[in-house]
Amino acid sequence: MDSYSLPFLNDVPDFDANVIRRVPVEARDGVAMEFTYIVIEAWADYDDYATTIGEMWIAINRMVYIRSTDFAGAGFITSMEWVEVPHDR
Repeated sequence: MDSYSLPFLNDVPDFDANVIRRVPVEARDGVAMEFTYIVIEAWADYDDYATTIGEMWIAINRMVYIRSTDFAGAGFITSMEWVEVPHDR
């Protein structure tokens, strides 16, 4: 499992320059908020109707809950990449 973070950005109008700027959003304590991405590799089954990991149906923009011995949280699936591997692995 791999992870990385990117700044949480918001579109804010700049009336003086007559443009919309994308700026980092700060939390109440002055620390910039971030999106945290977790990369998970798992065996999945898919067909024309659904992609599943075990009994869990997964799809882009679907909320999922993740729990392991080191981490627990909830988030949205932002992308999926399918890689063909031999079934004998």
